[in-house]
Amino acid sequence: MSDGLQKVGLQKIIKYIQISKFKDDRGQLSVMEPKEGLPFTIRRLYWISEVPESESRAKHGHKELEQVFICLKGSFSLMISDGLLSETVLLSENSDAVYVPKAMWRELSNFSNSAVCLVLASRNYDPDDYLNSLEDFLNWTSRS
Repeated sequence: MSDGLQKVGLQKIIKYIQISKFKDDRGQLSVMEPKEGLPFTIRRLYWISEVPESESRAKHGHKELEQVFICLKGSFSLMISDGLLSETVLLSENSDAVYVPKAMWRELSNFSNSAVCLVLASRNYDPDDYLNSLEDFLNWTSRS
């Protein structure tokens, strides 16, 4: 994942977070602790599942919200853009997490049949924080 981010320079604002994994005969335990890589306090978490393969999610930007995307099952693509540069990252089951800071556009697509996306968020839900069209996002970022 990180190689793709380095190609366009987004590695300066998007963080690849390693998830600790412990595997033995009983299975695998995956752990992420805030002190080891989360750049914010988790205020909300939610997951996305049962997305038809032809559908996409998100397609919005946030003024202040920071997020971490984790694939718990299956796979999906995460497209991230600051309005000038963009990169698409494939997240698959047991891969590591991707941190998306505020003032970024994000789109989720190419969900596998069984995909489950876990999202950790820095703020509670606030509809005023959303930029719901790419045009609004680009206009807002050009003023910031």
